[in-house]
Amino acid sequence: GEKGWTSDAGWGRMLRTGQSLLANSLLHLHLGRECRRPQNPVHTNDYATYVQIITVHRMALAGKELGKDVGQWLPSTAAGAIK
Repeated sequence: GEKGWTSDAGWGRMLRTGQSLLANSLLHLHLGRECRRPQNPVHTNDYATYVQIITVHRMALAGKELGKDVGQWLPSTAAGAIK
């Protein structure tokens, strides 16, 4: 069954690193490497779409589909979740 996690020590960093890697990859793919965040960003529907894709919860669910609970995340799990 599910564990009652009270901390993300040890596994949370891996999940967030994978999330950041995916976000940066999407930015470079769609906006190019020279793109920089504007001083006053405007959040569009595209922004909302990407944010929904890369939430921590969705990343955790993708890991679960690979047979890993959140406390078992390893680099290979992060890579698999991104795929």
